[in-house]
Amino acid sequence: VQTASTHRVLTGGLASAVTAITMLRGVILSVGVLVALDLCVGASSAAVRSADGLDLVAVVSGQSVSASADIEDLVTRESTPTNQGCGQPWGASVTDRVGWLKCAVTLGNDVCAGTAVGPPHSTNDHLPCGGRQLTNGALGRLVVSNGTDTERAMALLLKAGGAGSTFNGQAFPAIWYTYREALNATSRKWILAKINETAQEYHVNATGNPNVAAAGDVGTDVSYNNMYYMNMVNGILFGEIADDAIATAMGYRLLSNWLAYAATAGIHEFLSPTYYWVQINALYMGYLYARRSGARAVFQAILDHTWADVCASYFAPAQVVSGPHSRDYDFLFGHGALQTHMYAQGLEGMTPPICEWNDTHCERADDEQNVFALLNLLHPDGYVLPPAVRALTALQTRTISAGFLGQRATANGNEARFAQRYTYVVKDAFAVGSASQDYITNTHMKYFAGPQDKLVDLEWGVPNMSMLRPVPALTVVPDYLDAPYGHLHEPTTDKPSHLALHPGVVQHREALLVTTAINTQDTLDGFVLNNSGGVSGDVWRSVSTSVILPAVAATAWVKRASDGAIRTVSFGDRIPFAEAIAVGDTVGLAAGRTAVVIRVLVVDGVRGHPTPAVVLKGDHGGLALGAVRLVGYHSPAGQQYVPAPSSDTHLRFAFLLWVTEVGAAGAEAAVRQMLAEAAELEVNSTISTDSVWSLGVGGVPVVGEGPVALAVDRDLGCSGGGDRNQTKHTSWNCLRSRRINGSEIRVAAGLQVNGVAVFPLPSPGVLV
Repeated sequence: VQTASTHRVLTGGLASAVTAITMLRGVILSVGVLVALDLCVGASSAAVRSADGLDLVAVVSGQSVSASADIEDLVTRESTPTNQGCGQPWGASVTDRVGWLKCAVTLGNDVCAGTAVGPPHSTNDHLPCGGRQLTNGALGRLVVSNGTDTERAMALLLKAGGAGSTFNGQAFPAIWYTYREALNATSRKWILAKINETAQEYHVNATGNPNVAAAGDVGTDVSYNNMYYMNMVNGILFGEIADDAIATAMGYRLLSNWLAYAATAGIHEFLSPTYYWVQINALYMGYLYARRSGARAVFQAILDHTWADVCASYFAPAQVVSGPHSRDYDFLFGHGALQTHMYAQGLEGMTPPICEWNDTHCERADDEQNVFALLNLLHPDGYVLPPAVRALTALQTRTISAGFLGQRATANGNEARFAQRYTYVVKDAFAVGSASQDYITNTHMKYFAGPQDKLVDLEWGVPNMSMLRPVPALTVVPDYLDAPYGHLHEPTTDKPSHLALHPGVVQHREALLVTTAINTQDTLDGFVLNNSGGVSGDVWRSVSTSVILPAVAATAWVKRASDGAIRTVSFGDRIPFAEAIAVGDTVGLAAGRTAVVIRVLVVDGVRGHPTPAVVLKGDHGGLALGAVRLVGYHSPAGQQYVPAPSSDTHLRFAFLLWVTEVGAAGAEAAVRQMLAEAAELEVNSTISTDSVWSLGVGGVPVVGEGPVALAVDRDLGCSGGGDRNQTKHTSWNCLRSRRINGSEIRVAAGLQVNGVAVFPLPSPGVLV
């Protein structure tokens, strides 16, 4: 625990410290609380034997280990939030959106200045501030003060030293257009000089490639939405302010190139709780300040399209965007700074964003980038949600579908014919969604699979849910630490990370057939992992795939495939437990208005482990965060695993997920009825002589439609060769077919809600 004078981890009965490792955040305590903590680099690790008999990871600073009594004190302190940002206890009312945003922007600046303390593990918990924090902070000083706090604003700009084509430069056009008259001549001259310097970057770094941005981030792929948007918008705005025809033309050309790509891909970096925030920030700046005739209308249309995606996917009980997420730093709850924009635009049920209890990545509380939401809200010409876009949140039932690839096959082997994202929402009851290809940031160059994508997501219709103590979503996490909750941060990136999912998913409304495959040879984006088997300190705790479930359900019912008997598993007391599950068994549970059954279909073991275990369990770390899990252990639980070349490249995990709304008969009755029906469904699983695995489930009941058949084909030999790379260092082209009722699924271009295209994007070339 980081205190005023020391770093230490409080544990009881620790074994002696062993292998030296580097870990920046996260520790599992032996008493069972998973706490996100800042730890000193170069700590030493020790194995802790938990109550359920599995080794957990702990990190010790090398100093003395405190007694168990201290742990209870830690638990009490961690359980009592004292600073969650400007929602509680800072005091902004739910309806005073301007007041809350001013508080959040001021808090960010004050934390950077050392005059305030922000929420634990928020964006500004790594001081000193620099770069974007300073330039956006300068804009924040001006917006909050209505242009009077010029001295402190300029001090921040001078400390930053300049602008730039992405994050650091975003504030400059807003300062120039909105507040330059409040500045003195010297300040105006300095700002204009920095704008001119950045405009020049669009000359020397021009690539001539329609698929990549120029400017400061040379080689930014058109699919990398948030970074590309900032290059694009800053090129337009800096060029227009500097009267630089080359930079201006480059900016508008980037806009046209993106529209051409998006005509088939839509938004590739889709539904990210963090990066839709960054995307919207950039789009707001283009909407407010682009000067070319027709530019405002184009940015309006892109914003309408983006917000239509948000509003259609919005699930009010959890205050989140439901469905699959391309990049999500909050594995359990899907919170992110997009919620700042959702609150600022007044979506139904949105309250001031605050950090979760024990939050490990809380950018929404005090990040200076929130100034763009405040500026847009206060600006007389700011973007306001059109009523027709907002109305999408009110649809009682809605199916949202879109593609997310703009070429037939990417440089990484992803195929557009499978790249579908799909979400089914029953208002306030549940929202369930999936995607059927890995999310990879760059599609026009060899790159890595993303270690923060969330490709299966179910939001529970639990009433009176709070941001402070939310209910975990049902998600699927392939993991190497036996801690799939996102609270152990990968040390190089200081972000939560998981293995690549390699999904093959078929979804029709409330029914999903989910297939995944871990390849232990993968190298992921930013990972320090022993993919070659032998890097010191990169030990895998296990190889597992977990389905995260909410502990608030308190009870699960398990129907055995062997004899049809149903046993009850209770975990309302939050005491760690482990219940063995067999392949073919069906697990059911309910929370609030949502009932779910999961029928386990296939689990593969690693080499030398032909009978992998499946366990319904609650461990210390998960229970402390309100989560239990259904986990398939591809390798023996509690035993270290070291990948070997050419081994364990397609470890399957497959299950049927079926969701329904709890009716008048109650939760247990709904679950037992679903268990009875799910257990009787016909399952066909075959492997052809050329190693193509076909998995099908027939007769899944869908409300209002009757029985539905779902099927997936995967090539089990694909990871050993072929001409496409689906991750940077392995060959993947595994998905062969996805079918509903025998017909191949066709991925439609554009965003569709209930089968109708909504708020289409403008045609490319309209401004060039």
